[in-house]
Amino acid sequence: MKLKDVIGRGLKGIVIGVFLIQTIGVLMMLFSKESATFSKEFLINQYVAASIIGFTFGALNILYQSEKLGLIGATILHFIGVSLVYIPCAIMAGWLINDSEVIISTITIFIATYFIVWLICYLQWKNYIKQINMELNIRRKE
Repeated sequence: MKLKDVIGRGLKGIVIGVFLIQTIGVLMMLFSKESATFSKEFLINQYVAASIIGFTFGALNILYQSEKLGLIGATILHFIGVSLVYIPCAIMAGWLINDSEVIISTITIFIATYFIVWLICYLQWKNYIKQINMELNIRRKE
């Protein structure tokens, strides 16, 4: 595990994190019946929170390269790590307020997004491994 790889993954994570969080915000506004005006500080807080969360998701992806942890161990550590960063960032960004309905919906969105992204990545890698195995089988037959 190299620091350069962790930082590179973190920077890629920022792009994905900002995109996902801003997209979720836009979708929530589209389905809301209320109109809203945002201050510069609010938008900066959203961007900073999304960047920190995205960096953390991306940087901690390095855990999946550990053969010692295995898929379950890496997933558990990754989820714990991003949760420890997500919750303070969500509070800073104003996503979590002292309202049980808001807290439950925010945590539900977080868990659902985590699961969907994890599942997509898992299926992509499973398909990639299947393709590699098919190519190896073809080479063995030659």
